[in-house]
Amino acid sequence: MVSLLDIAPLQESVSVNGATVDVVGIGARGIVSLLQRFPALQKLTTGTFDATALWEAAPDAIAAIIAAGVGKIGDRETEESIDRLPLGAQMDLLVAIMKLTMPNGFGPFVDQFDRIVGAGVTARIQVNSSPKLSNS
Repeated sequence: MVSLLDIAPLQESVSVNGATVDVVGIGARGIVSLLQRFPALQKLTTGTFDATALWEAAPDAIAAIIAAGVGKIGDRETEESIDRLPLGAQMDLLVAIMKLTMPNGFGPFVDQFDRIVGAGVTARIQVNSSPKLSNS
């Protein structure tokens, strides 16, 4: 029989600028820490988020999420290093971390969360919609 110690943490290797970076999914403690630090992210699950606030928080939030995914949650030095990476490298890391954090995607995660807390979260958000970009 396999124990949790045998499978946790799941990790993925991501190639960044010719080097390999191992990332892991973010657990409950890390998610709560990120949501407390970035209220704009927390509002994604309530349907009351402010798009402007989300865009303003995005660079810092992305760096913080990646830092958490490399085991350095809240480490400012790591976040500053992540800020210096090209956007493509940041996205490669972020996609791998999110896949490990929510392997079935954001929508199913919200559905499960809703079943646990019974707060009607899924009724208030559209999990498959993307923000409309201006043509100007």
